[in-house]
Amino acid sequence: MYWPHENVDSGSGTVSKSGSAAVHTGPYGACTTVGYVSQGTRVYYDCYVVNDYGNTWTWIRDSAGSSLGWIYDAYLSNNGATTPCP
Repeated sequence: MYWPHENVDSGSGTVSKSGSAAVHTGPYGACTTVGYVSQGTRVYYDCYVVNDYGNTWTWIRDSAGSSLGWIYDAYLSNNGATTPCP
């Protein structure tokens, strides 16, 4: 399944989860993990979605602007993006 996203949020934050946080292909913990972002790393937000469990996930980019994937908002310093995905 594909979860569309667009870069519509100008926010950023840091990963607050101790150690590192998994980045996924979709907004669920069961979705494929495509990498990890270390605690304290600044990431940039595209937008967020709410999954079927009521949890919010943000699509993130790195400092160079490269798309990384979905990260659980509870793992972000300011709870992720404030703009929903269109």
